[in-house]
Amino acid sequence: MSFVVWRLLHGWLPVDDVMNKKGIALAPKCMCCAQMETLQHVFFTNPFAQQVWSHFGTLVGIKSHNIRSIQQLLRTWSLSVNTAGHIKQVIPIVILWVLWEARNKAKHSAIPFSFRRLRNRIMSILTLNAKANMTQTKYWTGDSFIANQLGAHCKSVKHKLPTLLCWEKPEKGALKLNIDATFKDGRGGYGGILRNDQGELVVAMGLEGKCETPLDAEIQALSFCLQECTARGYKEMGVEIDSLQLVQMIQGKITHWKIQNKISQIAALLASSSSTLTHILRERNMAADWIAKYSWKSRRHLLWEADTRHTGMKNLILLETSGLPQICLG
Repeated sequence: MSFVVWRLLHGWLPVDDVMNKKGIALAPKCMCCAQMETLQHVFFTNPFAQQVWSHFGTLVGIKSHNIRSIQQLLRTWSLSVNTAGHIKQVIPIVILWVLWEARNKAKHSAIPFSFRRLRNRIMSILTLNAKANMTQTKYWTGDSFIANQLGAHCKSVKHKLPTLLCWEKPEKGALKLNIDATFKDGRGGYGGILRNDQGELVVAMGLEGKCETPLDAEIQALSFCLQECTARGYKEMGVEIDSLQLVQMIQGKITHWKIQNKISQIAALLASSSSTLTHILRERNMAADWIAKYSWKSRRHLLWEADTRHTGMKNLILLETSGLPQICLG
């Protein structure tokens, strides 16, 4: 299966469009509709493929309506988890294999495409794989209900009781920089807020820009806010973000080679400013979250200084410095 995916990503699977480009004259017509048979069409844009991606994406909480290519789709699935072999990394490989299998059956055996047949075939392969190899809880983190559907018996995860969390002021004489991002419709909103040991605003910044995935938005937000603060001479900041995956990447605990250059640049910014990076829960990052969403909506480069009169910003800071807690459901 992985070999098929590798050939797909290199453009080496022999669909009609590829064969034509190699000088073999074929009528590049899709076997399920009247469109040209290209790799993108077979595996992503044809109506049956769209149904399959939507069905299984909905099952695990991954939306594909803002995604424009199979490469972007695979990246979104892969970066949604940081555990090798997780069900969210297995499903897309199986889907691609089954779509290729169905295309060949339609072309060479005249077996028509059917969403029901595709779905059942994918579920059958996933079930066999789950029962044979995927019995550890780590493969189902956040998606354990799928394990039950596939008949994989793994240890149940204990649910934590709700807790109360609030933003915490930095130590005396220190600065704290909270950063967050939002992602929607192929755009990211980036927000950061730097405060002193009294919780008072030093500077806050926001920006909107194009990005491909939620993780990409988090990376750009962290890079943007660090550059804004270091350009103003701020150093020795305690930087907090609510993306554990990104923190682990910068710490070198997990890697993704496609974005390693960006990760290295952020690590260099942190080192040059003698700043530290810490993961926090989103309930302790509400101000940065608000700025990120406000930036996405306004589509502007935003900047607030200590003497800002912006009512929303002032109220937000007052709310967090008051110590009013947010409920964390585990």
